Amino acid sequence: TILIEGGVSEQDIKEKVEKTEQNDKFILFYSGSIDIFHGSDKILSIAKRLDPHRFTFIVCGRGEEWAEIFEQNTTETSVLQYKGVVSNEELATLQSNADLLLIPHPTSLKQLRYQFPSKMMDYMLTGVPVLTTPLPGLPDEYRKYVYYTNTDNEKDLFQEILNISQIDFDKRNEKGLKARDFVINEKNW
Repeated sequence: TILIEGGVSEQDIKEKVEKTEQNDKFILFYSGSIDIFHGSDKILSIAKRLDPHRFTFIVCGRGEEWAEIFEQNTTETSVLQYKGVVSNEELATLQSNADLLLIPHPTSLKQLRYQFPSKMMDYMLTGVPVLTTPLPGLPDEYRKYVYYTNTDNEKDLFQEILNISQIDFDKRNEKGLKARDFVINEKNW
């Protein structure tokens, strides 16, 4: 079996604007396709369980059925903020301002054994910590640079989000910056 990982080109590498202080609320972020294959059911369930005084969960992306569901669950008092499709510039700003970037893909799908999550490179380049499910197509060398759950179930993702939100800001920030350095130094085309 051959798995071709992602990589980054020089044009993908932008200057990192380092966060020096913590947000008022812990900001979770997801961007990409909005459907069951990409974990949209988990995103919605987690957003409904998080404390709106402590968390914000920003979602950007496209997906007819799920976009409508996300729109219906976005209110001024909810944790969930569905932005739809945004410009690359706005996407970069939203990602950089987040505290944790999420890849909630289910792991039971056979095709995932042969796929490297392309979103991983984009996320790691931001210098913001990443939480992912244990994707079979993600090589082991990435595990020390990202947070990950042992399963892909929503309860484990929710608990890991709570755990990560309690980690000291500087320690979380350091993990994100190490991930960025890893991608720039080891995965540069």
